[in-house]
This record gives sequence, C-alpha cells and structure tokens, in this order.
Amino acid sequence: MKISCVLTAVVPLIFLAACASVVEGTNKTLHVSSRPSGALIKLDGATRAITPGVIQVSTRTEHTVCVELPGYVPYSVRVTRKISPWEWGNIFTGGAPGVAFDALTGAVYRLEPSHIDAELQRIRK
Repeated sequence: MKISCVLTAVVPLIFLAACASVVEGTNKTLHVSSRPSGALIKLDGATRAITPGVIQVSTRTEHTVCVELPGYVPYSVRVTRKISPWEWGNIFTGGAPGVAFDALTGAVYRLEPSHIDAELQRIRK
C-alpha cells in the first residue's frame, strides 16, 4: 500500500522534470519577412531561406540573423536567449535533474525576437 502511494506521488514529478525540454524543445521557429520580399535570410553567415520564410534556430547559443537583398543595406538582428517560463516547472517540482538537462540541451531558453520584419533601405549612390 505504501509503495503505491509513493509511486502515485513520485511518477508525476518524474514527468514534470525537464519541463522546458518537453514543452519548448531545443530548436525554435523564427519567422523572417522583409519589405521588399525575396531577400536572403542568413543565420550566422549561412544562407537558410528567402523572405518571407521560416528557419529553425537552436536554443543552445545566441545567433545573428541577416537579411540581404542586392541594392539594399543589409539588415542584421541579434537573436538572444531568455530563460523560458517553463523552467519554473523544474524549480517547483524540485527537479535538479530537469534543470540540468534543460540547461545542457538549451531548452531552458526561449529566443527573442521570434519574428523579424526587416524594412530594407535602398543603397543611395
């Protein structure tokens, strides 16, 4: 009887550990648009898509997104990491393993901004 009570109390806590990993994941979707459209979307120097577009971005590090179109000044944005509110699930459940796991995988973070809207300026000659 005691074992079933303990299991009933502990098993849900195991599933709550690493809340951010389960809910947030280690990659985020970043929406990028530009005016005019058709610009290259570069993530950390590597071309990933054309605007309007969506790219997958790892939460393990911060990134630089650059939107480039010939004849226009390149538009650059730093994508930064912020602690995910889901990390509180680990803290409230006493889940030190969950906190450690989320930190190692990068799931503890959300990225800002989650949408980039680049207003490109023509290069004046």
